[in-house]
Amino acid sequence: MTVGPKSTLRRQSGLARGLSVSGLALMLVISPVAGATAQTTSAIRGVDGAVQSDAIGSTPQVSAEVQARMNTMATVDRLGQGQRHVRASLRDLQIRQSVRLRGVDGEVGIPFGGRADEILKSGRLVLDFGYSPAMLPDLSSLTVLINDEVVRSVPLPKAGADRTRIEVPIDPSLIVPGDNRLNLRLIGHYTRDCEDPLHSTLWANVSNVRSYLDLNFQKVGGAPNLQTYPAPFYDAHDIAPLRLPFVFGGEPSNGDLEAAAAMASAFGAMASYRGFSFPASVGSLPDGDSIAFMTPDHMLPELARTITGPSAAIVRHPRDPYSTVLLIMGRDATELKQAAAGLAYAQGSLSGDYVDLSGGAAPVYGPNSAPRWLTIDRPVRLGDLAETKNLTGMGLQPGRLAATFRLAPDLFFWPAEGAKLNAIYNYPRGEWMDRERSRLDVTVNGQYVRSLPLQTRGFGFWGKEPGVTSHRSTATATLPAYALFGKNELGFTYDLQVSDPGECVGQLPKNVMSSIDPGSTLDFSGAHHATRMPNLALFTGGGFPFTRTPDLGETAVLMGANPSAGEIEAFLNLMGQFGDSTGAAATRVAVMRTLQPSRMADKDILVVGSADLARNDQLFEDAPVRFRNDRVEVARLAPLERFFGWFAPERRDNPEDIETAVGPANGFEGVTSFPSPYSKDRHVVAVLSSQPDALPQLTSLLPTADAKAQIRGDLVVRSGTEFKAYQVRSTHWRGELPWWLGIGYWFAQRPFMLALAAILAAVLIGFPLYYSLKAHGRRRLAGTDHE
Repeated sequence: MTVGPKSTLRRQSGLARGLSVSGLALMLVISPVAGATAQTTSAIRGVDGAVQSDAIGSTPQVSAEVQARMNTMATVDRLGQGQRHVRASLRDLQIRQSVRLRGVDGEVGIPFGGRADEILKSGRLVLDFGYSPAMLPDLSSLTVLINDEVVRSVPLPKAGADRTRIEVPIDPSLIVPGDNRLNLRLIGHYTRDCEDPLHSTLWANVSNVRSYLDLNFQKVGGAPNLQTYPAPFYDAHDIAPLRLPFVFGGEPSNGDLEAAAAMASAFGAMASYRGFSFPASVGSLPDGDSIAFMTPDHMLPELARTITGPSAAIVRHPRDPYSTVLLIMGRDATELKQAAAGLAYAQGSLSGDYVDLSGGAAPVYGPNSAPRWLTIDRPVRLGDLAETKNLTGMGLQPGRLAATFRLAPDLFFWPAEGAKLNAIYNYPRGEWMDRERSRLDVTVNGQYVRSLPLQTRGFGFWGKEPGVTSHRSTATATLPAYALFGKNELGFTYDLQVSDPGECVGQLPKNVMSSIDPGSTLDFSGAHHATRMPNLALFTGGGFPFTRTPDLGETAVLMGANPSAGEIEAFLNLMGQFGDSTGAAATRVAVMRTLQPSRMADKDILVVGSADLARNDQLFEDAPVRFRNDRVEVARLAPLERFFGWFAPERRDNPEDIETAVGPANGFEGVTSFPSPYSKDRHVVAVLSSQPDALPQLTSLLPTADAKAQIRGDLVVRSGTEFKAYQVRSTHWRGELPWWLGIGYWFAQRPFMLALAAILAAVLIGFPLYYSLKAHGRRRLAGTDHE
């Protein structure tokens, strides 16, 4: 850790998941119970990996690739001739809160990308911000930089302090393909004498919603070539969400949809937090880049060709010289699926405009083996979860250093409280720092975990300046189970407090470095794969139970006999979300149009389509809702089920209240889950809408942060952008758990039952023991009398 230029100091700156086993038997048993730049900027990453800025002389350690997915709303207008207009707010660039710049040189860096096959024709930056009226106008300014080049320096007169809106033209030559960075730098002063560089009057707030980039791009490029795959269909540096049409030559067969599922999940895993959608087109080729699935029976006339086996080709769009079409081909459904599976794992190994995929093979995954899920059988290094630059910060308040990770949604930790963090952290030392008040705060998914002390013990010098040393400390913390989900962010925030040497006395370092050692570990050992089902929170949070097998080898998808384009798009969107969760392609999913009990017996069932599917009494017999006489009928509990409900840990909602809230069947839109009628260890999740064309919007809302906060239980009904969640039926165990642990947890959740069981045990043991001892006493007395 080094200390650079000094400035004068005036004054100091101010999940728990349930698990149970079968009820009645348990009642009779007792169990023991971020890389730095020259200036310093704070970049705080939120729960979803987005950047939350609180700049106080520190540099952002932000990477667009590691920021998590949020509800992207950037707008894209295609203008023809390879031109498109993109408007992306700072929120679309993953800035989740307004940008707060503080201090004499507060700065924030905002990463954004540029596609490799486009050039910027024109652009502008619109900034909407307010600032402190106490700053001196002739000494204060807001500077806009793009890739370290000054674009404009904006004066800060007192008259515009409440709110100012400016438009900054962007020189197209400043934007390059790949990584770009927008920096906003506040130069603020409130006095001409010595001043506190962190004074409370030195601030500016930039709106993340009303501030945006307005960019016009022109597409360029050479002949289509698979060597660039997955480009041009997906580019990691595109600031707009992925919108990739899937085209079918005719009414898609089950095999066509299974091949499309493999590609949708692969592209969903790539696009991830950027957002994605896969509109479906049957029999016609839309404008722009797209993927077409073709067999001899389902051929697009303008793309007709001889198919010789499982293969893929990339061709120019017949009506648009700036767009390309990826053809996935096979002589039958089996070969089509083989081609899609091979292409899903073929990045970086292709060339030319055609590839034979007859020798391609996709990996086969077992349960709980998703590439993106952390293992629970050994500790995991933070260096394996985040780049070193994202665990390193500059400045007195370096912002949140973060590592994101995914877990299997069904983890159960009891009797442990959660996962164990073994933290190794490095921080500066010097007379300027108040070590008693300085600390390192640890959070998980935005929830406070613990404050780690910055102790005096340490070693080494990161700078040669006397009095400034680097220290390394170690500490442990428990990440509580109730705060862990399918997708998580572990955050570290250094709060380095400075001492108060007196007015205009003392020196404050600027280029101070703090870090989390990559050798720090997360340990999930001792967790088990077990949870109470059904639970739609696990479905929206990680695609469970379908993602338990990452390639969906244990999943059957039931759709209508003739699914509409909206139903197909909703199905593909869900496949993309599953791929995003697991990092694997859905190469073994089985699509069906009718109930096939023999094939569904060993599978979890995903139902996607019209709400009329819920009229199937065979499948929906034990569902929370069924459709009868054009109304939603909510299931009633049987007397025995109501009795055992007294011992259930979950609270169930009143069926009459639910029916009133849900209303007529012709207006139903939501998700429900229930045990499969074909296997007691399998479940059904049904994504339904009375208006099938609304299904794509429903599926796009499910993985958003707002939806995840609202969804629970076994029935979720959508109302606009809001979700109402209910628990209709009782839940039960699913997973693998030692019997003694299940019994212990059951009693731990029911202390009254534990007390009754203890009394019963005392009676069962005490009475026989009492009569045995009494009989033994009689025998002794009888022996004494005989003598």
